[in-house]
Amino acid sequence: MCESVRDSCAPVLACHEQSWPESLNCDRFPAGDNMCLDNLGKEYQNKYKELPKATCQGCPLIEETYSYKTALDAFCDNDFAVKVKLARRKINQGLYEFMTEGPVEFIKQGQLFPYDTRNMIEQWLRINDNCGHHMIRHSRSMVYVIAGNVQHGKAVVNRVFHLQKKDIQLTLATRKWRHHKC
Repeated sequence: MCESVRDSCAPVLACHEQSWPESLNCDRFPAGDNMCLDNLGKEYQNKYKELPKATCQGCPLIEETYSYKTALDAFCDNDFAVKVKLARRKINQGLYEFMTEGPVEFIKQGQLFPYDTRNMIEQWLRINDNCGHHMIRHSRSMVYVIAGNVQHGKAVVNRVFHLQKKDIQLTLATRKWRHHKC
Protein backbone atom coordinates (compact mmCIF):
# COMPACT_ATOMS: atom_id res chain seq x y z
CA MET A 1 0.00 0.00 0.00
CA CYS A 2 2.81 2.41 0.91
CA GLU A 3 4.57 1.75 -2.38
CA SER A 4 1.37 2.31 -4.33
CA VAL A 5 0.81 5.69 -2.62
CA ARG A 6 4.48 6.65 -3.04
CA ASP A 7 4.50 5.72 -6.73
CA SER A 8 1.37 7.81 -7.27
CA CYS A 9 2.35 10.86 -5.17
CA ALA A 10 6.14 11.10 -5.59
CA PRO A 11 5.93 12.46 -9.18
CA VAL A 12 3.54 15.19 -8.02
CA LEU A 13 5.92 16.12 -5.20
CA ALA A 14 8.89 16.07 -7.59
CA CYS A 15 7.10 18.46 -9.93
CA HIS A 16 6.93 20.92 -7.04
CA GLU A 17 10.60 20.27 -6.16
CA GLN A 18 9.73 18.19 -3.08
CA SER A 19 10.94 14.68 -2.33
CA TRP A 20 9.11 11.75 -0.76
CA PRO A 21 9.33 12.24 3.04
CA GLU A 22 11.88 10.01 4.78
CA SER A 23 9.35 9.49 7.59
CA LEU A 24 7.22 7.60 5.05
CA ASN A 25 10.02 5.30 3.90
CA CYS A 26 8.15 2.20 2.73
CA ASP A 27 10.90 -0.12 4.03
CA ARG A 28 9.75 0.71 7.58
CA PHE A 29 6.40 -1.01 7.07
CA PRO A 30 5.86 -4.78 7.13
CA ALA A 31 5.45 -6.52 3.79
CA GLY A 32 3.05 -9.15 2.54
CA ASP A 33 1.13 -11.19 5.09
CA ASN A 34 2.16 -9.01 8.05
CA MET A 35 0.11 -6.09 6.74
CA CYS A 36 -3.30 -5.24 8.07
CA LEU A 37 -4.42 -4.64 4.45
CA ASP A 38 -4.20 -7.11 1.60
CA ASN A 39 -2.00 -6.38 -1.38
CA LEU A 40 -3.78 -5.17 -4.48
CA GLY A 41 -4.77 -8.11 -6.64
CA LYS A 42 -2.86 -8.64 -9.88
CA GLU A 43 -6.05 -7.99 -11.87
CA TYR A 44 -6.47 -4.56 -10.28
CA GLN A 45 -2.77 -3.69 -10.58
CA ASN A 46 -2.72 -4.55 -14.28
CA LYS A 47 -5.90 -2.56 -14.98
CA TYR A 48 -4.67 0.38 -12.94
CA LYS A 49 -1.42 0.56 -14.88
CA GLU A 50 -3.29 0.75 -18.19
CA LEU A 51 -4.88 4.11 -17.36
CA PRO A 52 -2.72 6.99 -18.62
CA LYS A 53 -1.46 9.21 -15.82
CA ALA A 54 -0.77 12.93 -15.94
CA THR A 55 2.88 13.93 -15.84
CA CYS A 56 4.90 16.91 -14.69
CA GLN A 57 5.98 19.00 -17.64
CA GLY A 58 6.58 22.51 -18.82
CA CYS A 59 3.44 24.34 -19.82
CA PRO A 60 2.88 24.24 -23.59
CA LEU A 61 2.16 27.46 -25.42
CA ILE A 62 -1.51 28.37 -25.20
CA GLU A 63 -2.46 29.12 -28.79
CA GLU A 64 -4.97 31.93 -29.19
CA THR A 65 -4.80 32.37 -32.99
CA TYR A 66 -4.37 29.56 -35.50
CA SER A 67 -5.73 28.25 -38.78
CA TYR A 68 -7.90 25.18 -39.10
CA LYS A 69 -4.98 23.49 -40.90
CA THR A 70 -2.73 24.08 -37.86
CA ALA A 71 -5.34 22.43 -35.64
CA LEU A 72 -5.78 19.48 -38.04
CA ASP A 73 -2.00 18.99 -38.13
CA ALA A 74 -1.97 18.99 -34.31
CA PHE A 75 -4.68 16.31 -34.25
CA CYS A 76 -2.67 14.19 -36.72
CA ASP A 77 0.60 14.62 -34.81
CA ASN A 78 -0.83 13.64 -31.41
CA ASP A 79 -2.43 10.51 -29.92
CA PHE A 80 -5.39 12.33 -28.42
CA ALA A 81 -7.30 15.60 -28.65
CA VAL A 82 -10.14 16.61 -26.32
CA LYS A 83 -12.38 19.63 -26.00
CA VAL A 84 -12.87 20.59 -22.37
CA LYS A 85 -14.30 23.45 -20.35
CA LEU A 86 -11.99 24.43 -17.49
CA ALA A 87 -12.76 26.49 -14.41
CA ARG A 88 -11.04 27.54 -11.24
CA ARG A 89 -12.34 27.91 -7.73
CA LYS A 90 -10.64 29.74 -4.90
CA ILE A 91 -10.01 27.37 -1.98
CA ASN A 92 -7.79 29.54 0.25
CA GLN A 93 -6.25 32.96 0.10
CA GLY A 94 -4.29 32.93 -3.16
CA LEU A 95 -4.82 29.18 -3.76
CA TYR A 96 -7.03 27.86 -6.53
CA GLU A 97 -8.41 24.48 -7.51
CA PHE A 98 -8.71 23.77 -11.23
CA MET A 99 -11.49 21.55 -12.53
CA THR A 100 -13.39 20.48 -15.61
CA GLU A 101 -17.01 21.50 -16.14
CA GLY A 102 -19.45 19.51 -18.20
CA PRO A 103 -18.51 16.62 -20.46
CA VAL A 104 -15.09 16.05 -22.00
CA GLU A 105 -15.60 15.82 -25.75
CA PHE A 106 -13.24 13.54 -27.66
CA ILE A 107 -11.98 14.78 -30.98
CA LYS A 108 -9.38 11.98 -31.15
CA GLN A 109 -9.51 9.39 -28.37
CA GLY A 110 -6.21 7.54 -28.73
CA GLN A 111 -5.38 5.59 -25.54
CA LEU A 112 -7.61 7.67 -23.27
CA PHE A 113 -10.57 6.08 -21.52
CA PRO A 114 -13.90 7.96 -21.51
CA TYR A 115 -14.46 7.30 -17.81
CA ASP A 116 -11.00 8.48 -16.69
CA THR A 117 -10.12 11.38 -19.00
CA ARG A 118 -11.76 14.05 -16.83
CA ASN A 119 -9.79 12.81 -13.82
CA MET A 120 -6.55 12.71 -15.85
CA ILE A 121 -7.02 16.32 -17.04
CA GLU A 122 -7.75 17.54 -13.51
CA GLN A 123 -4.70 15.65 -12.23
CA TRP A 124 -2.60 17.26 -14.99
CA LEU A 125 -3.84 20.70 -13.88
CA ARG A 126 -2.99 19.92 -10.22
CA ILE A 127 0.49 18.69 -11.08
CA ASN A 128 1.15 21.55 -13.51
CA ASP A 129 -0.69 24.28 -11.63
CA ASN A 130 1.32 27.00 -13.40
CA CYS A 131 -0.43 25.88 -16.61
CA GLY A 132 -3.80 26.15 -14.88
CA HIS A 133 -2.99 29.73 -13.85
CA HIS A 134 -2.01 30.62 -17.44
CA MET A 135 -5.04 28.92 -18.96
CA ILE A 136 -7.74 30.13 -16.56
CA ARG A 137 -6.88 33.73 -15.78
CA HIS A 138 -10.39 34.90 -14.91
CA SER A 139 -13.17 33.64 -12.71
CA ARG A 140 -15.23 32.52 -15.70
CA SER A 141 -14.85 29.11 -17.35
CA MET A 142 -12.82 28.79 -20.54
CA VAL A 143 -12.95 26.15 -23.28
CA TYR A 144 -9.79 24.52 -24.64
CA VAL A 145 -8.80 21.83 -27.06
CA ILE A 146 -5.94 19.88 -25.52
CA ALA A 147 -3.82 17.55 -27.68
CA GLY A 148 -1.06 15.23 -26.57
CA ASN A 149 0.52 11.80 -26.52
CA VAL A 150 0.54 8.84 -24.18
CA GLN A 151 4.08 7.54 -23.71
CA HIS A 152 4.86 4.69 -21.30
CA GLY A 153 1.51 5.16 -19.55
CA LYS A 154 2.01 8.91 -19.05
CA ALA A 155 -0.06 11.57 -20.78
CA VAL A 156 1.98 14.48 -22.13
CA VAL A 157 0.13 17.59 -23.32
CA ASN A 158 1.77 19.06 -26.43
CA ARG A 159 -0.75 21.58 -27.76
CA VAL A 160 -3.37 23.77 -26.10
CA PHE A 161 -5.84 25.75 -28.23
CA HIS A 162 -8.07 28.34 -26.59
CA LEU A 163 -11.53 27.98 -28.12
CA GLN A 164 -13.36 31.28 -28.14
CA LYS A 165 -17.10 31.65 -28.74
CA LYS A 166 -16.92 32.89 -32.32
CA ASP A 167 -13.87 30.84 -33.29
CA ILE A 168 -14.56 29.50 -36.76
CA GLN A 169 -11.12 27.96 -37.36
CA LEU A 170 -11.09 25.44 -34.50
CA THR A 171 -14.76 24.62 -34.95
CA LEU A 172 -14.08 23.94 -38.64
CA ALA A 173 -11.09 21.76 -37.75
CA THR A 174 -13.07 19.64 -35.30
CA ARG A 175 -15.81 19.11 -37.93
CA LYS A 176 -13.37 18.30 -40.74
CA TRP A 177 -11.41 15.93 -38.49
CA ARG A 178 -14.07 13.22 -38.80
CA HIS A 179 -13.27 12.87 -42.52
CA HIS A 180 -9.64 14.04 -42.51
CA LYS A 181 -6.83 11.73 -43.57
CA CYS A 182 -3.43 12.52 -42.08
